[in-house]
Amino acid sequence: MISQIEGTIRRLLENRVELDVGGLTYEVLLPSRAYQQLRHHEQEKPVRLYTFHYLEGGMTGTPIPRLVGFISELDRDFFHLLRTVKNIGVKTALASMILPVSQYARAIEHEDIPTLKGLPEVGPATAKRIIAELKGKLVKFMLMPEEGPLAALPVAADYRAEAVEVLLQLGKRRAEAEDWVARAASQFPDIRESDRLLAEIFKLFGAPGG
Repeated sequence: MISQIEGTIRRLLENRVELDVGGLTYEVLLPSRAYQQLRHHEQEKPVRLYTFHYLEGGMTGTPIPRLVGFISELDRDFFHLLRTVKNIGVKTALASMILPVSQYARAIEHEDIPTLKGLPEVGPATAKRIIAELKGKLVKFMLMPEEGPLAALPVAADYRAEAVEVLLQLGKRRAEAEDWVARAASQFPDIRESDRLLAEIFKLFGAPGG
């Protein structure tokens, strides 16, 4: 079992990163939030990811080994907790993790269905099931800082551009993504962080593909 991996970034894609580790290159799947944090990491500096190893497929063919990476151990713990919810597998749990874990946990504990149902792969029924099965188990996650160990990394100067980038990753067309961000930024002028703005966008418009 591979529980963590450390190396330099060779290539960073929307949902995965390729890490050079001692002459070998590993492909590691990422939740969207981890991708956003790694975008600001200096490429030549090593990065450590806490990983989960699993086999994909296997019912009709040869299982494919996969690595999933997280910025912190608590992020990984939260991912595992999500997977205990009925009908939530690896891909659904990963797709939904676009917010800081502390914010995701607060939405569950506060029964914030509008925020939860706006997350990718999480509709109203799944949001209610997550609340029913996880509420009361998330105190340690609610107390996490908004970012993990990469909190000291520089944040994009234009939070609106970062919000647009997330919407593009989720399959939204640029024109509509920019429109959503502009309308939300106008409605919530005091918000200056992309993750908070995205939370309001999902409440207003729902998540792309949701």
